[in-house]
Amino acid sequence: MADTTPTCLPPQAGAWLLSLTRQGRRGSEEITRTLLAATGGELRLLLDAIDAEGDRRDLEWIVFQRLSHAQRDAVLAHIATEATAWAPAVRVISDVDDTLLAGRNDPIFPNGTLYPGAVSFLARCGQVGVGHAPITILTARPEGRFGVMENMWRRALAARGVPTATMLSGSVRRALGHKAIVAGKTVNLHNLLALHPKDRLVLVGDTGQGDVALARQALDNFPDRVLAAFIHMVIPSRTTLRTDKSGIVFFSTYVEAALRASELGLLSEADLASVVADSSAELAGVKFRTPAKAAAARLAFDEAVEALTAR
Repeated sequence: MADTTPTCLPPQAGAWLLSLTRQGRRGSEEITRTLLAATGGELRLLLDAIDAEGDRRDLEWIVFQRLSHAQRDAVLAHIATEATAWAPAVRVISDVDDTLLAGRNDPIFPNGTLYPGAVSFLARCGQVGVGHAPITILTARPEGRFGVMENMWRRALAARGVPTATMLSGSVRRALGHKAIVAGKTVNLHNLLALHPKDRLVLVGDTGQGDVALARQALDNFPDRVLAAFIHMVIPSRTTLRTDKSGIVFFSTYVEAALRASELGLLSEADLASVVADSSAELAGVKFRTPAKAAAARLAFDEAVEALTAR
């Protein structure tokens, strides 16, 4: 069966469905009817349109928090059936703190700095030969009342050139403790797999907030859905770039991540070159607190380029 995607979707379809969430039971019933009535590529566009609204009330929130259990089960079953006709796509799932933006655990980059090459890597990874779904942000940070924290993060990332269609936040309860963080992210990941049954995932995280444990669970439990997991080592090391027995790629710079991604068939040679060029340009614009920190960052970048050249 071919993927029959319509040429257009009714204007503001996603916004209209989100507005129904304010109408209680009647709104949930209308949302359910609308999703069950959509078929083929139209359903896929409708699901993406909901997430594209850039609101905390995204697709996952609607299906798993607003719909009743019976409505949710019916919608998920319908998505699973219709997805058999969809073309495959790769969805990059990324953490924020110490993965995209330098956090308080980073000893070199100023807090809040967008890591050189990060956006370039996320935007290009997985595009070889298949469709590329919008970037999804998976964070343990609580969304806050009315989604204030989530919307703040959306704006902060957008200002740095990070396009996000979905931001899956944690809760205050899930943010307390390492095990709770992993459990919260795992729930979000399972929900994402159910909502996008044809997508395959590339996970990008760091050595804090349970990303390593989450990646190992995902690679073990969903080997046919998770293509790769990349973990940023917040403290650089000359032996950083390596792949452990579970298949996780540990890296210090996004040049290293891009090198391994190209070896895995997730980046073309042209995209690899673009990540390197973008990383170099963005690194030159970082205002480090001390000359020693700037030198350390430049050393890590130069070593990554040397490894690429040696290959």
